[in-house]
Amino acid sequence: VYSSGIVRVHQPSIPTSRRPPRNRRASCDHDDMLRQLLYHVERLSDKYEEINRKVDTIMDWMRSSQYLNINHSFRANEVFGTE
Repeated sequence: VYSSGIVRVHQPSIPTSRRPPRNRRASCDHDDMLRQLLYHVERLSDKYEEINRKVDTIMDWMRSSQYLNINHSFRANEVFGTE
């Protein structure tokens, strides 16, 4: 069809993917996915807490070592006694 110099091609509409009907199996798969997701989130949370504890330990160690020797610097030659 030509109208004012523009060509228009009729294209049939392409149906978008439709959600499958809700049945018991689909619901079970969904439950399994949620259960797995929760499991992984809990594991990540545990890892996060473990990392935080390690960081706290390192920070406590650094703070206590500064109090032991206020003039202490962390230059490698002084730490290893090579100076």
